[in-house]
Amino acid sequence: MSISQLTLQQNNSAVWFEERRKRITASSFGKVCKIKRTTNPKNTIKYLINGFNSIKATNYGIDNEPIARKDFESRSGLEVEECGFFIDYEDCYIGATPDGLIGSNGKIEIKCARFSTVKEAI
Repeated sequence: MSISQLTLQQNNSAVWFEERRKRITASSFGKVCKIKRTTNPKNTIKYLINGFNSIKATNYGIDNEPIARKDFESRSGLEVEECGFFIDYEDCYIGATPDGLIGSNGKIEIKCARFSTVKEAI
């Protein structure tokens, strides 16, 4: 069984957490790219190992992602297949968990903003 199949439950899967912990993920890639000489290496390593800590926003996204997925499928007429964690074949230290697969070559990343407007976010 592949890592992707073993991690279909994503954040409910111990394998998902373990495999992510070993790699630079799509979620952490931006932070890694922005490292400067003045960046505190301890903080960067902590972030890479533990991830970010935005519980409210994360939980909101987890709770609303299935609703957003169904809405997308309804509006687009496309079927979204759930998936797990993918590891890059050439650079096995890089991985990502798309929110779904579309057809044989498409991926989707679903974002569920907690706020409807910029004013609400401030």
